[in-house]
Amino acid sequence: MTDGSAREHIFEDWFDFAAPHMQYGKVPDRSRYRTINRGGDRHGALEWSYSTGPDDDPITRLVGLAIIPDALGLTATIEFWFGARRGDRYVRRPSSALIFRRYEDDWGPVEQRLREAQEMADSLGEADLTQQVPSLLW
Repeated sequence: MTDGSAREHIFEDWFDFAAPHMQYGKVPDRSRYRTINRGGDRHGALEWSYSTGPDDDPITRLVGLAIIPDALGLTATIEFWFGARRGDRYVRRPSSALIFRRYEDDWGPVEQRLREAQEMADSLGEADLTQQVPSLLW
C-alpha cells in the first residue's frame, strides 16, 4: 500500500466509524440545525458541519467538528467549532478539542462537546459578528 492509499484507507475507516453517530445522533438539535457537510475531506480532516435555517432569527448559526486521524488511524484529534453569519458579517471560533481512541472511547464526550459548541453558537449576537466575508469585500 502506498502512503497515499494508506492514508485514504484510514480516512475511510474513520468516516465509516463516525458517520452513523453524526447522522443519527441527537446533537446538534436536528429541529433547528441542518447538515451542510457530511464528513467531507477538508484540509486533511473529515468535517461535519451544521447550520440553522432562516426561521425567525436573522443570524445563521453554525457548528461543526473536524476529525483528524493520526498516522496509524488508531486515534484522532477531534476539533469543535462554532460561528454565526448575517449578511457580510461573520465569526467562527474554536470551542474545544479532544483526543479520541476509536476502539476504546465512548461517543458521549463527542456529543457533549458538540452540544457545547451549539450552545456557544446560539449565544452569539450581532455584536459578535466582527469579521467581514472576504468574497464580499470587492
